[in-house]
Amino acid sequence: METNMVDRSQAEQFKREAEERAAQEVRRKLEEVNLFLRTQALPQDRLEEVRGSLYDMRYRLRDLQCEMANMQNSHQERSFQQESLRAELERYKKLYLKEVDFRKRLGNKLERANERLAEANAKLLQERRRKRLPVISSSASEGLFESPVQCSIDPGHLGNALSLNTSLCVQRTSQSTKRAPV
Repeated sequence: METNMVDRSQAEQFKREAEERAAQEVRRKLEEVNLFLRTQALPQDRLEEVRGSLYDMRYRLRDLQCEMANMQNSHQERSFQQESLRAELERYKKLYLKEVDFRKRLGNKLERANERLAEANAKLLQERRRKRLPVISSSASEGLFESPVQCSIDPGHLGNALSLNTSLCVQRTSQSTKRAPV
């Protein structure tokens, strides 16, 4: 029995040692698994962070694309408006130059007409004087042969100038007849 007891106590000791070794082995394996899980968890956390920032970046990218599209649309609208303004400005510039040219030609025609009118008035005045006063002294005739138009005529007031020339001619004629000796 004693050997049996010894065997039993040795067996129990062996059993305890085996259980202890198994427990240590399990603890060691658990530590390895925990370490592996922790190392896997870090990249998983990092992966989640990257996914979150990627989502944020995609959202921001969409916002920026919308903003850029709005800016392009407004730029195109401004370009179109500027182009229309340039075309309108060019049209008004051509009309202005056309008007300036027309006024210049009209002014030249008016000036020629005034010159012809002045010549005709001078000839008419001379003709009237010749018919009324056959012989005139040189001192009395000095004022008679002046130009019938003594003031500058504004090209815009041709009608006034004609009436002015007519009235001047009539006044001079009446003044010259009063001064001239008969």
